[in-house]
Amino acid sequence: MPLTVKRITLWRKEVENRPGVLAETLGPIAQAGADLRLVMGYRFPQDPARSAIELYPVAGKRQTTAAQQAGLELVQKARRTIPARSHQSLHPSGLMSRGFAAVPAAASQQSYSAFQKAGWMSGP
Repeated sequence: MPLTVKRITLWRKEVENRPGVLAETLGPIAQAGADLRLVMGYRFPQDPARSAIELYPVAGKRQTTAAQQAGLELVQKARRTIPARSHQSLHPSGLMSRGFAAVPAAASQQSYSAFQKAGWMSGP
């Protein structure tokens, strides 16, 4: 099976962990016509009152403006991969997984991974 790797642009916002914050954040982006393929929301273990929202894709000027007005920021480049093969092949290179999400998509599966060099510490 061939492995396809594409660079994606991930958008992120740190929020207060409360009911309705995800809908408030996604509303303007949906109204701008975004067709999101990935939305992640997670709470910070060290501070349960805070959460993060990450999403992909935001395309075009209208969606970008809506994302920025909703408080989202372009934070990193991630790679879309098939998890088992990519993670196994990267292990010897000294890279470690920083995040992973899998999304079923019709007849295929899409997964999103973020990597960092072993021993290199970064923020949440």
